[in-house]
Amino acid sequence: MQLRNFEGALAVTESHELPEPPVDLASVNAPTLAFGGAHDVPDFRRIAAELPDLVPGAEHRELPWAGHLPSLERPEETTRLVLEFLNRTFR
Repeated sequence: MQLRNFEGALAVTESHELPEPPVDLASVNAPTLAFGGAHDVPDFRRIAAELPDLVPGAEHRELPWAGHLPSLERPEETTRLVLEFLNRTFR
């Protein structure tokens, strides 16, 4: 099912603009880590990569092995990355 979703998304040829977020992301003050999967569709990769420009102090990690759901693809590795981020943030 997910493969068909990705194939459909990749087949889209027209360009579109993403809507503005419903909140001011510059007001977010929670520690934020955005993962992007190198094998995800371009829009989702771009959204994750641009988040640090919108949320103060946010970090972005591009995962070369990941698609859209890194926590399901490699749960132990994803958990380790999240815990490293939290340890750095809250020490």
